[in-house]
Amino acid sequence: MQAEVFNLIDQKLKKYFELLEKICNIESNSADFEGVRAVNNALCDYAQGLGFAVRKQEYAGAGATAVISMNEDSDQKPLMFSGHMDTVSFGNEEDWTDSPLSGKVKDGKLYGRGSYDMKGGLAAAAMAVKCLKDLEVPVAGPVYVETVIDEEYGGAMGTLAGRIHGPNPDMAVIPEPTNLTMYPAHLGGCTFRARFSGVSGISFAGETFVNALEGAARFVAIMKDYKEYRNKNITVPEWWDKDWELDC
Repeated sequence: MQAEVFNLIDQKLKKYFELLEKICNIESNSADFEGVRAVNNALCDYAQGLGFAVRKQEYAGAGATAVISMNEDSDQKPLMFSGHMDTVSFGNEEDWTDSPLSGKVKDGKLYGRGSYDMKGGLAAAAMAVKCLKDLEVPVAGPVYVETVIDEEYGGAMGTLAGRIHGPNPDMAVIPEPTNLTMYPAHLGGCTFRARFSGVSGISFAGETFVNALEGAARFVAIMKDYKEYRNKNITVPEWWDKDWELDC
């Protein structure tokens, strides 16, 4: 089966580049909901053309997302490929040798904003389920490809909307660029807002004031102490084989 898969990949490589070029031709930075919607539509059109079930969704604050399904009527454990369609900005376009939206293929590599992170991964996920279908691989449970938005600047609203509205798989494959190294576990994260208030003024008669900056400095010291405590006491998942250290 492995040889059949590799052989099919070689056969479909041109089709993969065509799909990737098409979605790389579309500007879709994180703030551009219309551009992301256009990428989403292109991926959905491709999947529907192959006969896969497609469910498009659009949520306030999360933009356009979709779930492409294979074998979705199975009651066995599902697997999901999940990837984001949004990209960072072009930066200084004078630094580009070609247009950031060119999708130009040179020496077996495709160039363009998002080709690496992570439209290439999304196109690969779409091709993966196509290979499963073409080879008639008897998958036990549902296989999904999920498209999301709002990853590049840490919002993750598309992924959050996907978990709220489903489907929620037993395992997910995130085809982010890793230089072809598989990471079975990953650091988590959290985002919070700390607000420091004080009482300002000039003391003429012994009034007591509070410097908010001193409170913020104490908070930074507390976080550093927490980092040391956490690193000494954390239980690391058995799949995580890297030197682990909380960074805060």
